[in-house]
Amino acid sequence: MTDDERRAKAREESRKYRETHREYFRAYDRARSADRAESKKAWREANRDRVNETYRQYVAAHPELKKKKSEKAKGWLQDNPERAQEHSRWSHLASKYGISRADYAELLSRQDGKCAICGTDKPSGHYKRFHVDHEHESHKVRGLLCHSCNIGLGHFRDLPERLEAAARYLRSHQVS
Repeated sequence: MTDDERRAKAREESRKYRETHREYFRAYDRARSADRAESKKAWREANRDRVNETYRQYVAAHPELKKKKSEKAKGWLQDNPERAQEHSRWSHLASKYGISRADYAELLSRQDGKCAICGTDKPSGHYKRFHVDHEHESHKVRGLLCHSCNIGLGHFRDLPERLEAAARYLRSHQVS
């Protein structure tokens, strides 16, 4: 038997063995794949700057990729305007206030689904959602407000003294 024949026979026996033990090998391959993915993820997180720099260099060397990616993104945005707007909103809340969808839902639940000031359960305004009220210096989230209450606080520059003065003014000019 020649070397080529021996190799062909070994390949055939290996193929038959793998076929008869297909489920074992599939499970093994999935586990190895998951381990590799987890390992890759950990390495990327540990070497984020290096990965980003390599990517920037690659994109700089292949400017057509950026254009292609941009065109693909524009197409998706045009095809999915509602999803794009929703994604943009949650990305903004996450980056500016560090609040996720789950955090927002929990905050709304703690407020019984109502505005923290007036108690309405029907947020008004263009988007018909509660606004995330925050301290303007630190961006610390205070609560969720309806459009009217959020605008009102904004006009009073979040100054309790101004709000109290406005309340005194309204009380002194009440018509009984």
